[in-house]
Formats: sequence, C-alpha cells, structure tokens
Amino acid sequence: MPTEKKLTGYPSIDKPWLKYYSKEAINALLPECTIYENLWENNKDHLDDIALIYFGKKITYGEMFENIDKAAKAFSAIGVKKGDIVTFAVLACPETIFSFYALNKIGAVANMVNVLSSASDFKKYINEVNSKVFVCWNVFYKTATEMIKETSAKKVVVIEPTNYLPPIKKFLLNLKKKPTVKYSDSVINWNSFINNGNNVNLPSITFQPNDICVMAHTGGTTGEPKGVLLTNESVNSVAVQYDKTCPHKRQEVLLDLIVPFVIYGIGTNIHMPLCLGLTVALIPFFKPEQIPDFFIHYKPNIVASIPSYWTPLLQSRKMRKADLSNLRLAAAGGDGMTLEIEEKMNEFFKEHNSNAVMINGYGMTELCSTATTNYNFAHKENSIGIPMPFNLVKIVEQDTCKELKYGEIGEICIYSPYPMRGYYNNDEATKEILKMHNDGKCWVHSGDLGYVDDDGFVFITGRIKRIILTSYTEIPSKIFPDQIEKVIMTHPAVFQCCVVSDPHPKYRFVTKAYIVLYEEYCERADDIRTEIEQLCKRNLPDYSIPFSYCFKKALPLTAVGKVDYRALEKEAENL
Repeated sequence: MPTEKKLTGYPSIDKPWLKYYSKEAINALLPECTIYENLWENNKDHLDDIALIYFGKKITYGEMFENIDKAAKAFSAIGVKKGDIVTFAVLACPETIFSFYALNKIGAVANMVNVLSSASDFKKYINEVNSKVFVCWNVFYKTATEMIKETSAKKVVVIEPTNYLPPIKKFLLNLKKKPTVKYSDSVINWNSFINNGNNVNLPSITFQPNDICVMAHTGGTTGEPKGVLLTNESVNSVAVQYDKTCPHKRQEVLLDLIVPFVIYGIGTNIHMPLCLGLTVALIPFFKPEQIPDFFIHYKPNIVASIPSYWTPLLQSRKMRKADLSNLRLAAAGGDGMTLEIEEKMNEFFKEHNSNAVMINGYGMTELCSTATTNYNFAHKENSIGIPMPFNLVKIVEQDTCKELKYGEIGEICIYSPYPMRGYYNNDEATKEILKMHNDGKCWVHSGDLGYVDDDGFVFITGRIKRIILTSYTEIPSKIFPDQIEKVIMTHPAVFQCCVVSDPHPKYRFVTKAYIVLYEEYCERADDIRTEIEQLCKRNLPDYSIPFSYCFKKALPLTAVGKVDYRALEKEAENL
C-alpha cells in the first residue's frame, strides 16, 4: 500500500482529487491537431458508424465527413479563408455540424451567437468581427433582414431546418407556414451554397498551436457580453479528458438538448461525443414537456443537459412505466440543481431500472465548458465535483489572491493549461479574469464564491457577478441586468433603474425592473410604463425583457452609496 501524501492544507498544492483518477487520465496527452483532425483520427476507421440522428434521419461518419468537405469547399468558394470569422445564428442540425468543422478545416473561425438576439445585437455581433458571411436558420433571417445591409456581411447563407429530414417528415413540415426568404446574389439557400463549391480545391492548412477555432459569447465579471476566443487545444482537451474519465462504447447514443451557440452545446454535446465515436441525437427545438418523448424514442445512454431539462421526467405520465435501463450517465451543468431535485432524480432512475446517478458539474465558457464534475466513481451531493484531470482549483481572498485552506470560503479560481486565448478585442476584461498568481500559473477567476473540502470536492456558496440565468423562451439564456438598465435609462423620464432576478416557478428566474422617475413625470407613471415596455421590446432580446416593472420613490443604497440590488432581490422574492 502506497503511503498517503501529507496534506499542506492548500487544495492547489495537495491536489486531493487526483486519488480518484487513473494514471492514464492523469498522464493523458493532448493531440497536436485541429478539432477537425482530431475528429477524423478518432473515426476514420469507423466510417459506417452512425454519427448523427436528426428527426429519424441517420447520418454515418463517412457521410458527415463528405458533407464537411462539401461545406469547406463552399465556404472557400465565397472567399472565406484562414483567420476569417463567420457568424452563425443556428440551432442543432446537420448543417451546423458540417459548417463548424468545415471552417476549422480551412482555418476559419465560427462565431456562434444567440439565435434570440435582437436585430441590433446581430448587427453588433457581425460588425465587431468584420464577418463577410452570416449563416442563419430561415426562422431567424426575418430578424436579421432589418439590419443586414448595415453590416460587413456580403453573403448570407440561409438554412432550411427541413433539409435533412426524412421525406415524410419533410413533406409534413413544409405544409406548415414558414418565413419567406427572398433569395438574391447576396442571400443564398444552403443547397445553392453547397453547389457553388463543387469545383473548388481546398487549401492546405497546417495546425498551428494556439489557433482560434470558435468564438463563443458570455458575460464576464462586469456582466457585459464578451466574445470568448477558444483554441483547438481548448476544445480538444475537453474531449480527451472525458475520454479518459468516463467509460463509454462506440455508438452509444447521446441525446443533445443543448443549443450549439453555447460552448456546453458545441463542445461537450457535439465535439466530445463525436470524438468518442458516439451517436448524437440532435434536437434543435422543443418544449420541456416533449423531453420525456425523446427519452422514450431515442433510448439514450448519455444525457448532459441542465437541471430544468431533467425535472419534466418527474412530472410526466408517459414516464411512469418507461424503462431507462439504457441510461448510463446523467449529467447537469449550470444552476438550479438543488439537493432535493438531485435526490428525486436518483430515486427516479432507480425506479426506472437505470444505474445512473445524477452528476453535477461546473463550467465556464472561458474554460470551454466543463471545469469540475462529479462522476459515478467520485460523487458528493450538493457539490459541483472535482477538477477535471488537467485542471487545478484554488480558493482565494478576493482582494489579495491569497490561497485559502480547505473549507474556507472565497472566490473559486481554476487553472487549465488550455483556457481561452482571451476576449475578442478586450484586453482589459481579459486581464480581469485571467490573472497570474505567485505560483507562476495563470488562473481564471470565476466570479463565484465557494470552498474545497479535503477530498477535493468543490462547493459553490454564492455569486459575485450579477448574471441571471433563465429558461424563458424554452432556451437557457444569460441575462445581463446592466444591459436592460441602460435601455430603460434612455427614457427621459427615468432617474434611476435597477434590474434584479425574480424567482419564477416555470422559468427559474425572470427579471424585474425597479424604476425611479423624475418627479415631474410621476403623474404619468402608467403611460411611461407602457413606453418603457415598448422601448425594451424594440431593443432587447425576448428573454431579457422585464416581466414586471415597479416604480419607487427611491432605491435602497449600500453603505458606500451604491444601489443595493441584493435588497431589491429579496423584496422581489418576498412579493
């Protein structure tokens, strides 16, 4: 028996979590290649295996690679080259997968943006990276047309969600009314786009360390959305770590319920399972009450989603006699997984013949999704798990960056050898979150409060940053209160405004705007409320529009004179 190493009391030095990992996981090497090359190397000998299922349509790995090549030629044909950034407003469908890897194959970057963005947001996303090409689903093109002429985009590629459906389903869906897209020289449909590349020769691209492969969007410690630049190494590292820590078999089915414009979707639910040779069932849009149907139909072996996508199983009559014996791994990232829900889900799994245990994890876009996770072999209730094998965790005093000991609460900091390269054109914000510590390592400051126990499990106790997570519009989204406040403050009658989270039984959290009017406008409060509502509808995505507005004579202040938004959150919660 090996002697147990004496603990120093500091998690980042002791690394107590390593006792749970095999030597193979701890010593795993990252392949020096692009994400496309990694995908190819892991599947080139299994081209007849099923890669994707899309509403019953099965696409083999061989067919997927053929379509990636076609898309790569098509992007090259319209002038996309190494280093260019192409902006996407898409959901999970075969064309999204083909495009993502096609751009990587020619050295370009996919800029994945929220499909629920307003027209002005789309304009900002396209122009800030000087995208010459914008790819979107037809249902989102209507919003985009309001501003496309004011952007750098010279070509718009429109995807019809029905392209890869089985014939009968395609016919039935085409009977339904859908947005009309007027095609022109600058606006083309997917099939025409692909045909344009038939006679193009692909450029030869060599892997370069630290090259960007995807740009995702998140909020930093200030709450402002930022473009996160992730490298091939960042995205590949997640796949490698899961490969070495989570037992799996080729052709097991992963049910993908996460949108691809968040890195949890494109990284953990697309790239990781495809590199492992799994079959990914793509679900582009759904209502929560449909989720039980997906479990019954696809009989998934692995599901990694969010807490609010698990709870419908508990409430569904269809699931009462359902057999979940195929379900081997059940994971949930993000907020909202209470101990009560976790226990109910575990009991539910047992009752339905599954050996799965609800696994909680924690991730950041800046770390390419998963940073810590529980496992079937290493699990503690109410914890966000242990650091993945490549990572380290420390808890620090916020002001000094001094590392705290086991059980002491401070800011959670995570070290990864493959973090984001930085925020796009925002060095100041990059320096705020990526900080060099005295140990010589560059640490990501999460903005979350928590502690580490002496087994290496991490626990979150609160948030530093003011980001509100909602599942309104059925798609998980991050709301940035300061953005809403800026819009409301443009109304001439508004003196002060503070937007806070408001617990909601269906959507987890929505927003409530507390507003102070200039005295001369107080008598017109009802009319102004209507004007502010219209102002928000014109300038904010649907999920960010406040659910309610409350006018007050004054807002509570902290001891240093700042608006006490925590007091307002308590007020909203108690109403």
